[in-house]
Amino acid sequence: MAALYIQAEHNFVKLFWKRLEKIGKLAETNSLDALAQIDDNRVHLEQCLDLLIREGAVPDVSKTKRFHKQYSVCMTWELFLDISKRLKFCQNVAERALKQGNRRSYCFYKAMEAEQLVAKFQYGKAIQMLQKPFAILEELESIDQEEKNSMKLVKALLHYVKAHAFGCMQKNGDALSEIKTSLQQCKSVSGNSYFAARLVNQQGAIYMNMGKYMESLDCHLNAYEILKKSAASDLLLDVPTYLMNIGTGYSEMGKDVRQQKPLEAIKHFEKAIDYYDRSLSTEKRLHMDEYIKTALTLKNKAMAYCHLHRLSEGLRMAEQSLTIRRKYLPQKNPDVCRGLIFVAQIHYDMGREKQKSGDVGSVEEFQQAERYFGEAAEMEVSGRPDEGFPTVDYEALKHEYLDVLKRLCKNDELQRRKKIFMDFDRKVEKRSVSPRKQSESSQSEESTSGSSSNEEAEDEQQTHTEIKEESSRKKTRKEQLREASTKCSIA
Repeated sequence: MAALYIQAEHNFVKLFWKRLEKIGKLAETNSLDALAQIDDNRVHLEQCLDLLIREGAVPDVSKTKRFHKQYSVCMTWELFLDISKRLKFCQNVAERALKQGNRRSYCFYKAMEAEQLVAKFQYGKAIQMLQKPFAILEELESIDQEEKNSMKLVKALLHYVKAHAFGCMQKNGDALSEIKTSLQQCKSVSGNSYFAARLVNQQGAIYMNMGKYMESLDCHLNAYEILKKSAASDLLLDVPTYLMNIGTGYSEMGKDVRQQKPLEAIKHFEKAIDYYDRSLSTEKRLHMDEYIKTALTLKNKAMAYCHLHRLSEGLRMAEQSLTIRRKYLPQKNPDVCRGLIFVAQIHYDMGREKQKSGDVGSVEEFQQAERYFGEAAEMEVSGRPDEGFPTVDYEALKHEYLDVLKRLCKNDELQRRKKIFMDFDRKVEKRSVSPRKQSESSQSEESTSGSSSNEEAEDEQQTHTEIKEESSRKKTRKEQLREASTKCSIA
């Protein structure tokens, strides 16, 4: 009986792993249909993965097609597994692969395990974990061309994860070197795949962080084109992200030329808004709207409006973005803090414009700015989950908040706030300098409404890493798509 039970389990795993591979393939062309099939098979798929975590055959990646199948499965599980379960699965399968002598699969699943660590902000640990797989692949030899190609793709995956970790640590030179190596390995085998599109998008994010906006835009446009070639539909999880990143590229180009070529800058900002709208529309079709990714796109769209001096429209977008972040993020999350600062800055700019024209409505705008600045200031100085370091908008917050209090003639509050900021600054100086844990959006946002203050920070972007552990409760289809799409980029 025991032998029959074991054989039944083996057959069950084999059947539903093949079904999961088919769903993964479908997810590359239509994420909605893939999720519908996951809903239909959810209980069995989860049982299948539970069995694979404990025991069973290791999924094979010895051929190019097998690599893409397993990568599609890993992409699919973003739709219904939380980070902790994905991490455990990768750990156990990698260990079993090594015991069985399947070193190529071991390297694949160690790469995926490291990717989950990056999602949990454990960048150094992720990079360290990749050392052994790299060493093993150097030792592997094969006379079979398909196996050689498979090894190239596994190497590409290792370099991709390493690039992601370096980017999150702000080591952009190292990140760029790794992603270029990854792309070289991938394109020699499979240049127009879902996997290749993610590599190109990652390269665009790195260029963005380096201030190379033309190169970044080219990468994001290319990533989107690769997806369009590989699928007949825009109903893919990554499409809203790629469209948003294209918009960000145009926005940054507009900022670069607005002083010398204002008319050209306007065209860039209008293009940015068009791509943000396309991103939001695709999110809605995928039932991903009104979640964290939506907040990201709305804020970037608000920035573009503000660069065009359409502050009222920008304010509406910024408020919608902040509302979503308040709903889904912890109270003291840095992204909530930055959202508050951004709304305050738009009120601040509107107040200054009205004051210049003699409009008495300026007082109301400054009062609104004071309210949002005040809430953000409390978050900044009271310590947050990301080690209590100030956000990149902190200096702008100090300058503009104090100016608002001065304009409102609140001298006592002005002096009180000055002292609080000075005390906090001294505390920050005493802390050891170390990379600050990334916020949930992870990518640095532009810190002003576009007509004042700090113009050096960048718009937000995203790549493809989970930002937090999801709840273990069963989610609706809409929630699953939203959370699977909430992948963040390096900052």
